[in-house]
Amino acid sequence: MAELPQGYEVGELAAIDTLVRCKDHQGLATAILGWICASIQTERDPASNRFVIEPICVQYVGPYPAIGIRYLTQEAYDSPTLSNELRDAAARKLREYTLAEFVSYVTQSDESCDNRFEALCER
Repeated sequence: MAELPQGYEVGELAAIDTLVRCKDHQGLATAILGWICASIQTERDPASNRFVIEPICVQYVGPYPAIGIRYLTQEAYDSPTLSNELRDAAARKLREYTLAEFVSYVTQSDESCDNRFEALCER
């Protein structure tokens, strides 16, 4: 049995890769990732006792936003399918959700999209 890691497993969504790569759009990408992660967390593990899925700032040839999966239990970490299921759920939500749902999520906070990415990288 492998030891439970302390960091995040990184997940990237090909559908928003263009936004992620462009520094001017990373704030918008962070908002999109936050929206998707919040939805997945609520649906798949509302008590957050198996895993946490949230936007993270990856520092690799410059910072960029991505999905971070942090396992909280050995069972979740050892699951041969959980990581792929979460990545598939994120990609599916990006295809199926409406713009109105995204706008509703973003406007629940006064924080601008640009500030979301900056705050993410300061953690």
